[in-house]
Amino acid sequence: MFNPFEKQRNEKLSSVDLARLIEREVQEGWVVEYKETWVPHTKIARSIASFANTRGGWYFVGVKTDAHHVANDICGYDATAYPDGVAKLRDVISDRLSPSPRFYAQTIPLENGRHVLAVEVPEAESKPVITSEGRIYRRFHDMSDPVGDINRGELDRMYESTANARERWQSFASDQRSEATTSIAWLSVYCRPVDYRQLQLWTAFDASALRALHDVVKEPIKLLLGIEGVDARTGDPPLLDYVMSGIETVEFRHLGGNHLFSDLLSLELRRDGSCRLHIPINDLDYRRLLEIWETGGTLRSTMEGAGFKADDYASLFDPGEIFTTLLITLSAYDKLLRHLGVSESATGIEFAIELQGIGGMAPKVALEAYESLIATSGIPVIRQPLVRAEASNGRGYVASFPDLDWLRMVLAIALSGFGLPYDVAAHAVHSFLQSRTKPLPEQSA
Repeated sequence: MFNPFEKQRNEKLSSVDLARLIEREVQEGWVVEYKETWVPHTKIARSIASFANTRGGWYFVGVKTDAHHVANDICGYDATAYPDGVAKLRDVISDRLSPSPRFYAQTIPLENGRHVLAVEVPEAESKPVITSEGRIYRRFHDMSDPVGDINRGELDRMYESTANARERWQSFASDQRSEATTSIAWLSVYCRPVDYRQLQLWTAFDASALRALHDVVKEPIKLLLGIEGVDARTGDPPLLDYVMSGIETVEFRHLGGNHLFSDLLSLELRRDGSCRLHIPINDLDYRRLLEIWETGGTLRSTMEGAGFKADDYASLFDPGEIFTTLLITLSAYDKLLRHLGVSESATGIEFAIELQGIGGMAPKVALEAYESLIATSGIPVIRQPLVRAEASNGRGYVASFPDLDWLRMVLAIALSGFGLPYDVAAHAVHSFLQSRTKPLPEQSA
């Protein structure tokens, strides 16, 4: 996509950057539109929609043009009349466009006290974007304003583009491994940066670059669970202890350096920054089941009261292990994206979650909160063999990035498939780490 500045998307623009619009004689038209000051909301919505429906573009408020529609004065607009230009634009888009297209906006203060609003609008993957007037706008050749007339052929192309985007997502977010046909239950997470089409993170990895990536995922990770007193740090040995590369992917695996986790675990990183993560869900082994039953205690009595017997325990699994693995691997993926510079351009992570072969399984957590859940709601036995969590439009959920809250959002949605509240799982992760790993000493600031 056209970018008039020599900066990444998340970098702050300055008045020096804006001056390049004049120096380079950037003209209005297919990918740029200038406004000297704020215009009616209806016109703003039309312009934003037209960029989203075509090939994307830039919308500026506070820039004058000459007779040929070339920028010739960075005049700015009255900041006292519009103190929060980004919030105003967000309200216009939310109220007047459907579906709301992605946009990246910022205000740039000028020395004269006035502001300029700069808005980048990528091409929408879900088209057409329709205004509250019920009309579809697009850019047309070198015209400086959006065009509302659209023929049937152009409309068909928009719908086809949306269908193709949905098919690309469904193709990516599917399990294509031979292991998936076995009797093992799996938790699979599919993630990719929202702006993945603009990313090509490598052409090929030499040995030193591969070692650098492996070093990133081997570093200890602090798990931010968002509940006071239950955050924890992972210790040695590392979870992802083996890496291998292909032309389009780098795969990180667990080969048994840490006996707590399955050697079928894998994280596949692709050239466009997307990731397929597969975590096996194992039944508790016979000896551990026997220990649970013979130990007795309130958990056993509570489960017996809910109608469970010793023979029913064959389908129990430890959510502390599963979600500790999920948090560590997602945190490793987050660190890889930052190491490769994706955080400088991507602003969101699209993701879907799939649970396979889990019918008849139930989580086992030796926690008071879990016992209370069983006593009031019964044991959360999973009834469906396949559970898939994604947005209603057939695409993935979108979480903000590089904000770390996206990790907790993925975890919370994964938990919904297992029938567990977030606080129960968070404490299960904390308990698992405390009892079965060697925590690292806290690092000084």
